[in-house]
Amino acid sequence: MSRRPSDADWRRLGHAVTGRVRRPGEAGFRAAGTPFNKRFAGITPAGVVSVADTADVRRTIEWARDTGVDVAVRGGGHSFAGHSVGTGLVLDLGALNTVSADG
Repeated sequence: MSRRPSDADWRRLGHAVTGRVRRPGEAGFRAAGTPFNKRFAGITPAGVVSVADTADVRRTIEWARDTGVDVAVRGGGHSFAGHSVGTGLVLDLGALNTVSADG
């Protein structure tokens, strides 16, 4: 079950990531928090992190674990079953649009 983080928790996350943290009422939240599949548009997340890089993914997951917040991962937002939205934190991976391999 998802816990409700404090404002200080959210500020700590905002300082930990390079990407953008959006919360209800903030500029850009509505666009970031609304899933592609309008069937789930009535579910409002507590926050959305639009990551800038893989380090943001790691820091955000660590933050969610430490604060007890459930995470829904959004790649493209097209989850028919609604797995890319929730009432906790939506981890938006939309900016991670390249692949690189070593070797």
